[in-house]
Amino acid sequence: MKFHAGCWKKAGPVLKKIKSLGQAAGFPKVKVYATVSGGDAMHTVHMVSEWNSLSAMESMEAKMNGKKDLMGAMEKLADVVDSSHVTLFKDISGKGI
Repeated sequence: MKFHAGCWKKAGPVLKKIKSLGQAAGFPKVKVYATVSGGDAMHTVHMVSEWNSLSAMESMEAKMNGKKDLMGAMEKLADVVDSSHVTLFKDISGKGI
């Protein structure tokens, strides 16, 4: 998630609220990383969570869409986000690699 320049201080409290609301609703723990080197190092955070399955993720997403407080926080976040994308990873570490 990349933020508009100068919006970092606005983004922090909104991200904390979204994390808190999500965890209270049963969302898996979210780790937040900042880029140290390479890529979009400025104004960028990476949020990572682990799901047991895609269907669990989809079910939680549907549940979260009905929460007005979360949707309000997401709208505030949209005001400061320049761009974002979602990447899905598959663990293949036990596949002979």
